[in-house]
Amino acid sequence: MVVTDPSRRAALADLFRRGAIEYAQRTVRPPRPARNRTDTERAARRRVMDSAGYLFEHLHEVPAIVVACVDGRSRTSGSWTRQRRSARSSRGVELHARRPSSRLGTSWTTVHLMVEDDVAQLLEIPYSEVTQVALVPVAHTLGTDFKPARRRDVDDVVHWEHW
Repeated sequence: MVVTDPSRRAALADLFRRGAIEYAQRTVRPPRPARNRTDTERAARRRVMDSAGYLFEHLHEVPAIVVACVDGRSRTSGSWTRQRRSARSSRGVELHARRPSSRLGTSWTTVHLMVEDDVAQLLEIPYSEVTQVALVPVAHTLGTDFKPARRRDVDDVVHWEHW
């Protein structure tokens, strides 16, 4: 679903902010293995958090917001289940707008899933039949100097045959 109407974008941005606050204040967090991050990884994390803060403040200003959905609803409830499903569904939703010629960029986020039912009501998405998997703002970029994101070495994250 693509949302371009200014009043709907503003209402959706308000729900996104509410979801982000609920996400930040949650008391139950998924288990994460402890690991020491490099200075480069910590710096990248700071940039991601700065970007998330900017999105929190400015989402209502973007020209379009894509709400990616899949048919069906998981029998298991809970936002973590939906977020895991969104990660598995991500390959089908990639947007390739980040090109210097288009000067458009996208960002994948899922914190609105904390209030998915309210988003469904706002956008008239049939909640019992459709699962939202991501919210993707599409906006004009501030520059054209795009580079691939830094990623950990594949050998650090892929395991073959055993852990």
